[in-house]
Amino acid sequence: MSTSVAELDVFTEQIARWTTAALGRHPPSFGALLRVLPGVEPGLVADALERTAAGAGPIATRLHAAVLLSYARHARATPPPSPLPVPHPLDCYWPSDPFTLRVLTTAIARAVAPGGTVAYLAWPNAFADARPRLSDRRHVLLEHDHARADSHRTTAGDHAQDVHNLDVLRDDLPDVRAHTILADPPWYPLELNAFLWAAARLAAPGAAVLLALPPLGTRPGRRARAARSARLGDLVRPAASQPQARRAQLSHAAVRARRACRGRHPRHARRLAPR
Repeated sequence: MSTSVAELDVFTEQIARWTTAALGRHPPSFGALLRVLPGVEPGLVADALERTAAGAGPIATRLHAAVLLSYARHARATPPPSPLPVPHPLDCYWPSDPFTLRVLTTAIARAVAPGGTVAYLAWPNAFADARPRLSDRRHVLLEHDHARADSHRTTAGDHAQDVHNLDVLRDDLPDVRAHTILADPPWYPLELNAFLWAAARLAAPGAAVLLALPPLGTRPGRRARAARSARLGDLVRPAASQPQARRAQLSHAAVRARRACRGRHPRHARRLAPR
């Protein structure tokens, strides 16, 4: 996936606008500024602050930018302890935080009636959070990592058969008709589209998809690439947004997914990089 110079320039200008708008909310620290921005990498935010502090804007904004930039430069190199595993680029797995898991479990409870089926595509900690809380639904996990799949199969007890150790991008899918599908694909266009294809294959008529997408500030062209994926064969119709997730409605999903992929199974796609 390549990014043009023009895309980088537009992205840099957009970060500057986001940062200026966020400064108007008077964040008390660099960390607080990062939290109100849409997932922008801290180094890029620091660059935007430096340009703002040296610019020709209002003096109060320039001073505030200089103060936050000083905070950024003197931030602790060691982050505070986290209850989550330390992400590693080669794992292709960055677990969701507790707040996101609560949002997802609540969304599942509203979307799937008791007795319904929920499928999780490469989203094991969402499966682990929702399964005991919503035990009157069927929960099906598709997980490529052998150790994680074995661990969840052990804790699933009588429902161990609903934990499938397979790669969504390469392997045949189980015969499941899910009323809601949670998908956490690598954040690259081909992989994202392949996960949508897989979700469509698993979807019951009228099923919903909760799709993990990067925030707008993660990388250049994020909005355009997501829109292109959503337009594939008119596969999904965007609905309400959730933190770190996007809800989409599938209609006649399998037919439209096949049309979108021109009938080709993404079996030979590769997981190229971590999310």
